Amino acid sequence: MSKRCCNQLYKFVLLCLSFSFVLLNVSSTVSAATYSVPETTGVELTWDHNSPLPDGYRVYQRESGQKYDYSNPVWTGSDNLAQVYNLAYDTTYYFVVRAYDGSLVSVDSEEVSFMAPAPSDGTDTDFNDPVVNDGQTTTETVINDGDTGTSTSGNWSVSGGADPYGSESFYSKEAGATYTYTMGAPGTYEVEMWWTEYASRSTAVPVKIYDGSTLLETIYVNQQVDGGQWNFLGVYEFFSEPRVVIVSVGNGYSTCADAVRFLESTDVSSEDVLDDGDAGTSTSGNWSVSGGANPYGSQSVWSKDAGATYSYAMAASGSYEIQMWWTEYTSRSNAVPVKIYDGSTLLDTVYVNQQQDGGQWNSLGVYEFSTQARVVIVSVGNGNSTCADAVRFAETTSTPTSSEEILDDGDTGTSTSGNWSVSGGANPYGSQSVWSKDAGATYSYAMAASGSYEIQMWWTEYTSRSTAVPVKIYDGSTLLDTVYVNQQQDGGQWNSLGVYEFSTQARVVIVSVGNGNSTCADAVRFAETTSTPTSSEEILDDGDTGTSTSGNWSVSGGANPYGSQSVWSKDAGATYSYALAASGSYEIQMWWTEYASRSTAVPVEIYDGSTLLDTVYVNQQQDGGQWNSLGVYNFSTQAKVVVVSVGNGKSTCADAVRFTK
Repeated sequence: MSKRCCNQLYKFVLLCLSFSFVLLNVSSTVSAATYSVPETTGVELTWDHNSPLPDGYRVYQRESGQKYDYSNPVWTGSDNLAQVYNLAYDTTYYFVVRAYDGSLVSVDSEEVSFMAPAPSDGTDTDFNDPVVNDGQTTTETVINDGDTGTSTSGNWSVSGGADPYGSESFYSKEAGATYTYTMGAPGTYEVEMWWTEYASRSTAVPVKIYDGSTLLETIYVNQQVDGGQWNFLGVYEFFSEPRVVIVSVGNGYSTCADAVRFLESTDVSSEDVLDDGDAGTSTSGNWSVSGGANPYGSQSVWSKDAGATYSYAMAASGSYEIQMWWTEYTSRSNAVPVKIYDGSTLLDTVYVNQQQDGGQWNSLGVYEFSTQARVVIVSVGNGNSTCADAVRFAETTSTPTSSEEILDDGDTGTSTSGNWSVSGGANPYGSQSVWSKDAGATYSYAMAASGSYEIQMWWTEYTSRSTAVPVKIYDGSTLLDTVYVNQQQDGGQWNSLGVYEFSTQARVVIVSVGNGNSTCADAVRFAETTSTPTSSEEILDDGDTGTSTSGNWSVSGGANPYGSQSVWSKDAGATYSYALAASGSYEIQMWWTEYASRSTAVPVEIYDGSTLLDTVYVNQQQDGGQWNSLGVYNFSTQAKVVVVSVGNGKSTCADAVRFTK
């Protein structure tokens, strides 16, 4: 049987953000073209450049039913063309692009979807054949507004919202008005919804999912975002008649009704939602009704009592995804401890930032329970409010693939050299963090480990913190990697350093930078995973074997070099080259030090042997003291990166280049 494969042009708006304003609004196009590699397929994505050019772009990928992982782009570079490899046949993928400029990041482009059918027998494609979803063959039914199977109550009018499904969408501002989509065939379906955005749209539209007359779930969707695309609501088993009812919010807000898609699925899951006050909830300390917007159900509650708890418990045996709903408020803590228990056994403590992602379900992870699933929200206190609203226990066929060990400062397995003191930095892991200003002082975390582990690190921010703290990762006595972290950002949360393979002992050593900068040591998490390290890397520092120069280069006084120093030149045309034998696809990253005289457009030439692949221009007055991606390139013989001095009174820095396969 033939399958459907669509390669289309998709229009999107890409926003490049300034520090306080929207700087640019460019209407562009993104296109997808396919190519094949052995046993897998791939896609080539193109889009229009922003003007002025940002530092670069990042491409994110998801499958149906998943969310984008914005911490893990599948491509990063400064070009407006990306090639994404290792895609499975007969699987629908979705992609968005974000522009970035320094620490500023744009909103998503509009989404483009792509699916490559497995190599066919030469028959023609048939656009009425089953589609592919989540790697499983499915059939779909789309019910558009006005189709057979739709019905309404109240007043609905044609909307002017952009990108409707079909020719139009509808809206209502009448509180309680409903738009219903009914399909006659029972079965297990993934339910998806399409709406158009508008400035007046509600950010919490109730969408009720029924099996006949039985309410299965109420989902709240934000119709000011993600318009003009299919949005996943969940997978449900219907025994009689699948029915989706959109309820108009009113109160001056508009609610959109456009289209609903039912995708037949073999996935079966059951779920239980416990709202605050439901049977199965219990509290300690003082909790009050919150004024936070978009609660699940009629309300949420909050506490400022340090140690007050709100618990959600249900009988459970098997694997469940735990999801949590809270309301945002300016006083909310950005590191609320959420403890997950199997009966009385603590499985995990997850820290959530309740100043973000309110009014929606947020996944905490998948856990295996034998007796009782229990989720305990712990109020932080210290003048910060903690919200308790609702928890969803979604049974799944997935199983947890990792175990973890957390070493907090002072725990067994930690050791120090030099002077370390208790820090006043906010949001430590546990009761405290520690700091040092002694150059070369170390804080070590070690545990017996054999296998593949993701290493994550927690620190507290402070104005004196170093922006390039060296963190050395060892397998026993063998140095695997040195990662540099900016401790003036991303404090009070887990930050991934990468996945590494250990044979004897996993050891993480934080090295104090000194030079008047403070270095924080707080906690390290070792999360065992079935993933294996998928990349190898080689770093060439200035002066290493594989580097060569032309013209005059001198040692720089720029802060935060990689290693012991960086070098600079003001000779126009002077070059600093980094060459490595390489065959395959590599991401090229570059490290420089900032200085007031630096050029804002240093040419960096990337060669495959003697063949010039690309010239990337980097602004060396920004993003110094860290790795900066130049893009991903294919090499057949030798990867060579050449930094070219601009001259004209401007200095050019050469420091280090990282080649990551």
